[in-house]
Amino acid sequence: MFGELRRLGMRRVYGSADVKMSVLSLPAGVTVWVVAGAFTWRDADGRAVWWSAEDAVGAARRLAAEVEQR
Repeated sequence: MFGELRRLGMRRVYGSADVKMSVLSLPAGVTVWVVAGAFTWRDADGRAVWWSAEDAVGAARRLAAEVEQR
């Protein structure tokens, strides 16, 4: 996902990885948790979004749109 976010032009992406959980911090205050085979974050309206970790490219595109929307 990190590589796809960079490819989409996102430059300020920070992260931390652990065996059980990982986290990404994106611009506009978007935090992505990676746990149990899924990416999860809150959209601009505060709703939880779950995205399969098998589709990292799709999740990155959705997150790029989310950051741009904010």
